[in-house]
Amino acid sequence: MNGSCQHAAVDCGDGNACTTDSCDASAGCVHAPLDCNDSNACTTDSCNNATGCVHVPKSCADGNACTTDSCNPSTGQCAHAPKDCNDNDACTVDTCAAATGQCLHAAKNCADGNLCTTDSCDPNSGQCLHAPKDCLDGNVCTADSCNATTGACQHAPVANCCNHSLCSTGFNLNAVSCSYGADDCAQKVCAKDAFCCVSSWDAVCVGLVQDTSVCTGDYSCDCTHDYCTTGGALKASCDPCVAAICATDSYCCSTGWDNLCVQSVASTCNVPSGSNCQ
Repeated sequence: MNGSCQHAAVDCGDGNACTTDSCDASAGCVHAPLDCNDSNACTTDSCNNATGCVHVPKSCADGNACTTDSCNPSTGQCAHAPKDCNDNDACTVDTCAAATGQCLHAAKNCADGNLCTTDSCDPNSGQCLHAPKDCLDGNVCTADSCNATTGACQHAPVANCCNHSLCSTGFNLNAVSCSYGADDCAQKVCAKDAFCCVSSWDAVCVGLVQDTSVCTGDYSCDCTHDYCTTGGALKASCDPCVAAICATDSYCCSTGWDNLCVQSVASTCNVPSGSNCQ
């Protein structure tokens, strides 16, 4: 041996992963605790002697499937945001089933208990709409309404109303209201064929008007113009209504069909004025 000094390093390892081991020249081995603080208020910090730092997330679960649970890392406060079940339809009531987290969209109830309205909901405003049931049958000689108890449309006959000329096809006619002048043509036609006054005044009914064995006026049903508009004089035989008017005002069939003649269509023949007049 040559008498030289030897300096073996001191092993300060303590086998603990939760300490930082070092050696102080004056004091010897030092085992400083490991700092496991991650500055996150949403974790519980600890140290495992075998593995080192452990950061267990804070549980913010509220057991409600209809919330989104989270934690504020600055404060550690739990937040429970409601699940958004809005379907952007103002006509649904949106909810969430707490047990399953399923969004439910129940239709808004707009029923008003009135069988004479069609109930609906405006998806933009959520406003309930109650449109009246359309019971119009297009027949000016019926008063149209809806039965609030049954929801059925009702069409009550209007007294002293003749829907149209006996020389035109269309709605069934009222035999009494459509009979005027000396020749009760409508009553005779309906006595011959009840269909004309019950169901529809069709071409067969018009043919019976022209049949001299049924109606005695020898009607041609070929007026040179509509009897609801002014114009030249009309032949009495062109229509039963014209014949009845000219029987009381010969001017209409000898000189001209003026406004007084047109007005007589309603007063003498019970055919309402307006778009229905023909």
